[in-house]
Amino acid sequence: MLAMAWLNTGAHAKAAELLERDPELASSPDLRLALGMAYRGLGQSAKASEQFAAYEKLTGRKPF
Repeated sequence: MLAMAWLNTGAHAKAAELLERDPELASSPDLRLALGMAYRGLGQSAKASEQFAAYEKLTGRKPF
C-alpha cells in the first residue's frame, strides 16, 4: 500500500506510477479509485474520468 501512502501525502505522480503497474488494477475497484484520484491530483482529468468509470463498472456505484 505504498501507493496509498504516496496518494495521502499528495505525491500523486509516485502514487500513479505504482498503481499503473499493479497487477490487480484491472479487477480492483479500490485501486481504480485511487488511480483516478492520483490522476485528478495531477490535473489529468481525462485519465481520472476513465478510472472513475472503471470503478463504477466494477461496483455499480458512482465513486463520489
